[in-house]
Amino acid sequence: SMSSCLNSLSGTAYEDFIRPYFPNATEKQASNTMKILTFSIGCICFVLVFVVEHLGGVFSIGIAFSGITSGTLLGLFAMGMMSRRFNTTGALWGSIISIVVVGYIMIGAQINIYNGNLRYETLPLHVGQCDAQK
Repeated sequence: SMSSCLNSLSGTAYEDFIRPYFPNATEKQASNTMKILTFSIGCICFVLVFVVEHLGGVFSIGIAFSGITSGTLLGLFAMGMMSRRFNTTGALWGSIISIVVVGYIMIGAQINIYNGNLRYETLPLHVGQCDAQK
Protein backbone atom coordinates (compact mmCIF):
# COMPACT_ATOMS: atom_id res chain seq x y z
CA SER A 1 0.00 0.00 0.00
CA MET A 2 0.98 3.62 -0.31
CA SER A 3 1.57 4.07 3.42
CA SER A 4 4.02 1.17 3.60
CA CYS A 5 5.95 2.55 0.61
CA LEU A 6 6.14 6.01 2.18
CA ASN A 7 7.21 4.60 5.54
CA SER A 8 9.87 2.38 3.93
CA LEU A 9 11.20 5.27 1.90
CA SER A 10 11.36 7.59 4.90
CA GLY A 11 13.00 4.88 7.04
CA THR A 12 15.61 4.23 4.40
CA ALA A 13 16.28 7.95 3.93
CA TYR A 14 16.62 8.41 7.68
CA GLU A 15 18.98 5.48 8.16
CA ASP A 16 21.16 6.26 5.15
CA PHE A 17 21.25 10.06 5.06
CA ILE A 18 20.23 11.53 8.42
CA ARG A 19 21.32 9.07 11.12
CA PRO A 20 25.06 9.22 10.25
CA TYR A 21 25.02 12.97 11.05
CA PHE A 22 23.03 12.54 14.28
CA PRO A 23 24.20 9.22 15.81
CA ASN A 24 23.06 10.14 19.34
CA ALA A 25 19.44 10.91 18.42
CA THR A 26 16.82 9.44 20.74
CA GLU A 27 14.02 7.15 19.56
CA LYS A 28 11.52 10.00 19.93
CA GLN A 29 13.66 12.31 17.78
CA ALA A 30 14.11 9.57 15.18
CA SER A 31 10.36 8.88 15.18
CA ASN A 32 9.48 12.55 14.75
CA THR A 33 12.06 12.97 11.99
CA MET A 34 10.67 9.96 10.13
CA LYS A 35 7.11 11.28 10.50
CA ILE A 36 8.21 14.60 8.99
CA LEU A 37 9.99 12.73 6.19
CA THR A 38 6.90 10.61 5.50
CA PHE A 39 4.68 13.69 5.35
CA SER A 40 7.16 15.52 3.08
CA ILE A 41 7.52 12.59 0.70
CA GLY A 42 3.74 12.21 0.61
CA CYS A 43 3.34 15.89 -0.29
CA ILE A 44 5.95 15.55 -3.04
CA CYS A 45 4.13 12.50 -4.45
CA PHE A 46 0.81 14.36 -4.33
CA VAL A 47 2.26 17.31 -6.26
CA LEU A 48 3.91 15.00 -8.78
CA VAL A 49 0.50 13.54 -9.64
CA PHE A 50 -0.42 16.88 -11.19
CA VAL A 51 2.90 17.04 -13.04
CA VAL A 52 2.52 13.52 -14.43
CA GLU A 53 -0.97 14.41 -15.65
CA HIS A 54 0.54 16.76 -18.22
CA LEU A 55 3.29 14.42 -19.42
CA GLY A 56 1.03 12.43 -21.70
CA GLY A 57 2.61 9.08 -22.47
CA VAL A 58 4.13 8.38 -19.08
CA PHE A 59 4.05 4.66 -19.73
CA SER A 60 6.09 4.98 -22.93
CA ILE A 61 8.58 7.30 -21.21
CA GLY A 62 8.98 4.81 -18.37
CA ILE A 63 9.58 1.96 -20.79
CA ALA A 64 12.08 4.07 -22.74
CA PHE A 65 14.07 4.91 -19.59
CA SER A 66 13.97 1.26 -18.59
CA GLY A 67 15.26 0.31 -22.03
CA ILE A 68 18.30 2.54 -21.66
CA THR A 69 19.56 0.70 -18.60
CA SER A 70 18.26 -2.74 -19.56
CA GLY A 71 20.09 -2.74 -22.87
CA THR A 72 23.31 -1.70 -21.18
CA LEU A 73 22.97 -4.42 -18.54
CA LEU A 74 22.22 -7.02 -21.20
CA GLY A 75 25.34 -5.96 -23.08
CA LEU A 76 27.48 -6.23 -19.94
CA PHE A 77 26.04 -9.63 -19.10
CA ALA A 78 26.55 -10.95 -22.62
CA MET A 79 30.07 -9.53 -22.72
CA GLY A 80 30.97 -11.28 -19.48
CA MET A 81 29.46 -14.56 -20.62
CA MET A 82 31.08 -14.64 -24.07
CA SER A 83 34.72 -13.93 -23.36
CA ARG A 84 37.33 -13.44 -20.65
CA ARG A 85 39.23 -10.81 -22.64
CA PHE A 86 37.05 -7.88 -21.57
CA ASN A 87 38.22 -5.78 -18.63
CA THR A 88 36.72 -3.20 -16.29
CA THR A 89 37.79 -0.22 -18.39
CA GLY A 90 36.17 -1.64 -21.52
CA ALA A 91 32.99 -2.50 -19.64
CA LEU A 92 32.81 1.01 -18.16
CA TRP A 93 33.34 2.78 -21.47
CA GLY A 94 30.99 0.42 -23.28
CA SER A 95 28.29 1.12 -20.69
CA ILE A 96 28.79 4.88 -20.91
CA ILE A 97 28.68 4.87 -24.71
CA SER A 98 25.61 2.62 -24.69
CA ILE A 99 23.73 4.87 -22.27
CA VAL A 100 24.64 8.00 -24.24
CA VAL A 101 23.70 6.57 -27.66
CA VAL A 102 20.45 4.94 -26.56
CA GLY A 103 19.60 7.98 -24.41
CA TYR A 104 20.09 10.24 -27.44
CA ILE A 105 17.79 8.03 -29.51
CA MET A 106 15.17 7.91 -26.73
CA ILE A 107 15.21 11.66 -26.14
CA GLY A 108 14.94 12.30 -29.88
CA ALA A 109 12.00 9.92 -30.14
CA GLN A 110 10.22 11.54 -27.18
CA ILE A 111 10.75 15.02 -28.66
CA ASN A 112 9.32 13.84 -32.00
CA ILE A 113 6.34 12.25 -30.27
CA TYR A 114 5.71 15.48 -28.36
CA ASN A 115 5.96 17.59 -31.54
CA GLY A 116 3.61 15.25 -33.40
CA ASN A 117 6.19 14.06 -35.94
CA LEU A 118 6.00 10.49 -34.68
CA ARG A 119 2.65 8.85 -34.02
CA TYR A 120 1.72 5.34 -33.06
CA GLU A 121 -1.52 4.12 -34.55
CA THR A 122 -3.98 2.90 -31.96
CA LEU A 123 -5.70 -0.39 -32.57
CA PRO A 124 -9.48 -0.46 -32.79
CA LEU A 125 -11.33 -1.51 -29.67
CA HIS A 126 -14.26 -3.10 -31.51
CA VAL A 127 -14.32 -6.40 -33.38
CA GLY A 128 -17.06 -5.56 -35.90
CA GLN A 129 -14.83 -5.76 -38.98
CA CYS A 130 -12.48 -8.44 -37.70
CA ASP A 131 -11.82 -11.26 -40.15
CA ALA A 132 -12.13 -13.84 -37.37
CA GLN A 133 -15.80 -12.84 -36.84
CA LYS A 134 -16.86 -13.90 -40.35
